[in-house]
Amino acid sequence: ETGEIIPEWLHIDLSKQLYSDAGEIVDVLGEALVTDFPFLEGVQPQHANLVEALLAQNWKPTLSITGADGLPSIANAGNVLRSHTSLKVSVRIPPGIESEPASEKLKKLLEENPPFGANVTFELDAAANGFAAPQMPPIIAEAVDFSSSKAFGKGSMPFYEGGTIPFLAMMQESYPNARFLVTGCAGPGNNAHGPNEKLHIPTVKSLTQCVVAVLAAMADI
Repeated sequence: ETGEIIPEWLHIDLSKQLYSDAGEIVDVLGEALVTDFPFLEGVQPQHANLVEALLAQNWKPTLSITGADGLPSIANAGNVLRSHTSLKVSVRIPPGIESEPASEKLKKLLEENPPFGANVTFELDAAANGFAAPQMPPIIAEAVDFSSSKAFGKGSMPFYEGGTIPFLAMMQESYPNARFLVTGCAGPGNNAHGPNEKLHIPTVKSLTQCVVAVLAAMADI
């Protein structure tokens, strides 16, 4: 009924700070958080509240079916029994949930007591932790905010991206005392990871100004 993933061990507690940050993001992006997706007519998002929608997209677990075997194509389908059905699924977990223990619990959940005694086998393909950037030192945060105001006309703010970047989590584990400035040039019409992906040159120039300002501020630490 809700679309929520049920097992509590796949969830984290959402802090008041997360809600506050999400509210600021919603104030800037507004309905575009939903309308940027090509919903079919009549289809509704899981959450009408934009703050809840943003948090669900980025800080709650999700389940996606990414592939299937054992199901014939419609052109070749007949009224016959199948020998098996195999699904490849992706379970996205938020930062703070360890992927290896979560994978073991998921395997137990799926295999232990399937309906009607069905034979279910779970095989892990890959597991990776989510990443949450640590708090920046005040002098760096001030440089980011000031340079953003100069380059873009507005101050900086944190942003979330549902899904994981395993390399960043690995770096965080290897260098726990390091600070991260994770950014990118997702300017207008960039169509990231899609056909005709491109850089928006004015945004690239402005972002470069911000990075230079941060590097200069680091010299004073």
